[in-house]
Amino acid sequence: MARKYLIVAGLTVIAIIVVLGYSLCGHNVSDNEAIGIAKSLSDRLNIKHNHQLSVKSKSIMETLFIGTDAIPVVFTDNNKLLAFVSDKNKQVSQLSNPEAMDRVLSELGPEYRKTWPSFWKQEKPGLFIDENSAKQILLEHASKIGLPRDVEHPEFRLDKDYGLWIATWKRKYNRYLFDKDYVSISIIAVNGEFNSYSKSYNGEPCSTEVKIEKKEAIGTAFKKFINYFPKGKWEKNKEKFEIVSSELRIVKPDEYWRRLIPFNSSKSRLAWVVVFDVKKGQEAETIGVLNKDKSVIKVDAASNKILSSEINIVP
Repeated sequence: MARKYLIVAGLTVIAIIVVLGYSLCGHNVSDNEAIGIAKSLSDRLNIKHNHQLSVKSKSIMETLFIGTDAIPVVFTDNNKLLAFVSDKNKQVSQLSNPEAMDRVLSELGPEYRKTWPSFWKQEKPGLFIDENSAKQILLEHASKIGLPRDVEHPEFRLDKDYGLWIATWKRKYNRYLFDKDYVSISIIAVNGEFNSYSKSYNGEPCSTEVKIEKKEAIGTAFKKFINYFPKGKWEKNKEKFEIVSSELRIVKPDEYWRRLIPFNSSKSRLAWVVVFDVKKGQEAETIGVLNKDKSVIKVDAASNKILSSEINIVP
């Protein structure tokens, strides 16, 4: 276990050195160009503000989490984020309307501001716009932004915790979904005002030939999963876990490191994405193996090789 942590620590140090080197090399997009790209999209979406814009320098930790190619454009006088502009394709990957929610809360009254976001859970009848109105507004915003052609029909949902209507378009290739590629737009559920836009497009088209059947892939993932348990712990806890899903997705084998190392050449692969979780009602009973979140193991659909594993159990 100690060796594993040393390897991770070493890779992290290497990534930080690479990030520093990449930062010193500068960007392909100038500050003025990034500001112009962000402002153009915010104007089309009628984001109201009376501030000058500037490009913010990222800290090492911000770069580690956001990625090397994301250029942050902020409001100069309050440092609130407006957008991330991609240094690779000169497009906005994230856009926000940071003052909109503050304005809505002010109009609703001080009692809402003090309890946000929990007050949405005590929603008053008629406070939120209806689903049909929300869908129409979200689709109008999508038209102004311009969606890629390879996305499927959107999913709409109301997030009552934060008072938002959200539309999500998932990316597809040859009938298969990309594991983490999507476009998302949200509006404030009270008045339909634009709240945020996010586009994650990291994968690329790849072979979709399936040589490994689901049963075989599940067996490979299962062996990997139980190997994370200390000796004797699996037999004591095996009845508490179950496979909650197993489906084919297009994935990036080393997605985290790809974001940090811009010249990483890993290619997308079709994989069986196998998800393990604690059975309902077992969470509080689990002793010795605590579950933090679902565990995800990705198995190459052509070779049966494990591409990545995220095991969220604490022995």
